[in-house]
Amino acid sequence: MDVRKAILFGLTTSPKYIPGWYRYDEDGSKLNDKCLEDTDYYVHRSELNVMQTKIAAMLEHDTQYTALVDMGSGNCQKTRFFIDELLKYQDKIHFYPIDISKEFLFETCGRLSAEYADKLDITPIAADYENGINKASKCPHSKLILWFSSIQCLEAEDQVRKLRQIKSVLTDKCCLIFSVDITQDKESVMKAYGDVHAINFYMNSIQRLKREELCTINPDNYKLEVQFVQEDSPHKMSSVQVLLRSQLNNSFKLPFLGITVDMAEGEPLYLHEGVGISHKFTMQQVQRLVQESGLRLVETWQDDQHHVVFCKCKA
Repeated sequence: MDVRKAILFGLTTSPKYIPGWYRYDEDGSKLNDKCLEDTDYYVHRSELNVMQTKIAAMLEHDTQYTALVDMGSGNCQKTRFFIDELLKYQDKIHFYPIDISKEFLFETCGRLSAEYADKLDITPIAADYENGINKASKCPHSKLILWFSSIQCLEAEDQVRKLRQIKSVLTDKCCLIFSVDITQDKESVMKAYGDVHAINFYMNSIQRLKREELCTINPDNYKLEVQFVQEDSPHKMSSVQVLLRSQLNNSFKLPFLGITVDMAEGEPLYLHEGVGISHKFTMQQVQRLVQESGLRLVETWQDDQHHVVFCKCKA
């Protein structure tokens, strides 16, 4: 991925934006962990609830896997449920964690190696989803691919595209388990995405620009806005939008990119590409997504509060 090319495109298009994945450097990954610890962030808590109560059922008929692929692995807290369950049936797991933050990925892999020793053969893949899937596809073993809640951060067309790419590397002995947010309650969503930890996480995009590109943007010239756009149409997902709205006419420079960005008063600078930073599905939309991707939905599991759903799919 050409990071600077992506940043240049986002800041010179209309409306202007910074790609959502850009906030996931080492600092951003650590800030994300703080968001997950927040009691208002229901997604993480709900995913843990499902895995704590349903992990055996998720893997009941699939204990033959010798390779585990984790897309957007982060700190691997949730992945450990699958590792521990699979180790009940096999002596060793080939593990392929995929994460865009190389430093954070290797730090996490170091902790896992110390914890599991020779029970875990780790091949870290520092890459975006597309390149990560391509590299993991070279794994000679049958695969269980995990993707926790990150698919909802992609635009609808990209969701289908990525799932089709995953489908292309699945054999009849492989499967995919992914989770998505099915919350439509505005109060819950706004609490989760509008707290101080979440705001610090979003603003890491700006801080990273200042650190790595010597960007001269002054955050005091902007107001952060978090919005929940609720959709009633079954064909359109609800979404959370996060943006910085310019409070006056101003400009900022990115010396390494050789550009000056002019912002008009009231103009938004989105901290994500596309419609939203995170989409919220209905079960009908989840089923349509799986169908459009050419996958077969085997089974689903929800948490007690019906905030998230885990989907088990095969080719």
